[in-house]
Amino acid sequence: MTDRLTQDITGHTATTTVRSKLYVKVFYIVYLRDDNIAIGMICFHNTDNGSDIGYTFLSKYHRKGYAKESCRALIEHFARKGCNHFSAGT
Repeated sequence: MTDRLTQDITGHTATTTVRSKLYVKVFYIVYLRDDNIAIGMICFHNTDNGSDIGYTFLSKYHRKGYAKESCRALIEHFARKGCNHFSAGT
């Protein structure tokens, strides 16, 4: 999964994927491009009931557009893979 999502958000990413019979959950660590500092995390969770995204960022990086940019790239990435309905939480 290191395609446009990785390049657009971070330039670097760490991912963890949890799979079971019912769902898949993928976590991405979000880094600042220039400083290589981890500033937050976004998550995709897919079940039979739909797709959910979530995010958390260090408070120092709130209200700077990082969550919006990260979530937009995450939605675009999974929409290309066939997901067409998302809910979100923080």
